[in-house]
Amino acid sequence: MGNTTRFSLFDTLSVVSFIITTALLYNIAITKMDLTKATIFSNLIPVYTIGFAFWLLDESLTSSQLMACGLILSGVVLGQSRRRKAPLNAAQEAVE
Repeated sequence: MGNTTRFSLFDTLSVVSFIITTALLYNIAITKMDLTKATIFSNLIPVYTIGFAFWLLDESLTSSQLMACGLILSGVVLGQSRRRKAPLNAAQEAVE
């Protein structure tokens, strides 16, 4: 049958509880902050995944992974630094 990996019940419950907790915290964060900011920070998921794989699983990092993380972080910084003009309301548009 080959080399198979078995997971204990504790490992399985740990992963499931982590996923549920993460989903709940993300939904709470969306209700507390602007949706556009939550969406921008959701782009960091691959960066966290690569970081935790390196730290916890002793995975090796390639130069393309590091460059991708740099691009993602640059995009998040640019997305957060852009200042948007406040939209004009109907009263201001009528005056102008």
